[in-house]
Amino acid sequence: MLFPDKSQIYNIMRILVKTFIKLTIAAIIPILLLYSCKCNDDPIITSFFFSELSPSVAGDINNVDGTIRVKVPENTDVTNLSPTIEVANPSCHTLSPPSNTPRDFSAPVIYEVTNEANDAREYEVSVEFENLVGQMEITWETKAPLPTNLGWLSAVELDGKIYVTGGAVMKEDKTGYMNDKMYVYDPATNTWDDTRAALPVVRMSHSMDVVNGKIYVMGGVPQAIGDALADILVYDPQTDKWQSGGSMPIRRAAFGSCVIDGKIYLVGGELEEPTKNVIDDVSVYDPATGNWTTLAPLPVPRCYLTAEAANGKIYASGGTTESPWAGLDTHAVYDPATDTWTEAAPMVKGLWGLGSCVIDDMIIYAFGTPSIFTAGSADVQIFSASEEKWYEGTRMDFIRLGGSMCEVEGRAYVIGGAVSAYPWLTNTDDMTAGHITF
Repeated sequence: MLFPDKSQIYNIMRILVKTFIKLTIAAIIPILLLYSCKCNDDPIITSFFFSELSPSVAGDINNVDGTIRVKVPENTDVTNLSPTIEVANPSCHTLSPPSNTPRDFSAPVIYEVTNEANDAREYEVSVEFENLVGQMEITWETKAPLPTNLGWLSAVELDGKIYVTGGAVMKEDKTGYMNDKMYVYDPATNTWDDTRAALPVVRMSHSMDVVNGKIYVMGGVPQAIGDALADILVYDPQTDKWQSGGSMPIRRAAFGSCVIDGKIYLVGGELEEPTKNVIDDVSVYDPATGNWTTLAPLPVPRCYLTAEAANGKIYASGGTTESPWAGLDTHAVYDPATDTWTEAAPMVKGLWGLGSCVIDDMIIYAFGTPSIFTAGSADVQIFSASEEKWYEGTRMDFIRLGGSMCEVEGRAYVIGGAVSAYPWLTNTDDMTAGHITF
């Protein structure tokens, strides 16, 4: 067997080394060219997120005009946000300021991306707040007026008719008195009936609720100045008679009430009028047994609020505390299954002396006042319980507070009320029905 000498081995090695170098260069050059091309690619931002928000919010990137627009929920603190930002080639494109750096986005912020060829592109980031308040059209129609000017009344729907009790009556000579009349409105004929049995005890700022075809009237005050009542009156429309239903555990006026599963829930209120000793008490009454149960208290004590039942929960909205009687935008939700309250998105505008009713899962709020010594309002606010979203409805033509509302066949009826928060007896006989376009 013959073996190559040293010179032959040297030549073979030289050939192998040259071949390896050529192959390596042939493989590396495309990689270097590709890397160089990528590093000199157009410097752009490919994604922009506020990951610290829950849920995270992505920016809308426009690489043509160099803008990024981000919409965040209302009331978000944008003064110290740290966005997560990605560029086209993170290994050789430089971002300034860097990703995840805290910035104040209350004004537009400039970001710059630079590639290895020192080509740079600027982006102006603008943060906008989402408008969580939608718009909802309501067609308002004037109906037959109440038989008298009446404020601080209560109303309820039963078998397609509206029953009104109590309140304060305004006479032509500008004096007034407490009302003991019951007025019944028939939408089919647009007429009022004032021949029903009168209230056994006069009152205003009371509640009315229907359970098993009977009307339950609770609390209120018998005069403009004095203690609230604790009695329960029960009206049977079949016999046109009133009877006593006993007493509440505590007296109260200017409170919210609603019915779930045949039980009457009472929310907040005051112990005397003018507004004093505002309470956070929440209690439920079972007409079938006559039993009362004390529930978890309101997170914020208030009176002249409303309470409505929707989707099996209670929504307590608006109202006021004691002096200076400012309207609250507080909106709390009670879950009977867990006996707990949670704070929900606040009302569009804080009001007290407002009215409300429910159509499907929409809670319609109308009129009210932001403070004492001011006129009532014509504002309409709508809360969708399923969407957990607020809407502004078409305003009414007539301002008021201390009126009442109820729903009949998909329409919201606004009844009576006071024209201003003081003097209390500047009342109206106006009744307006609103058809809402969902």
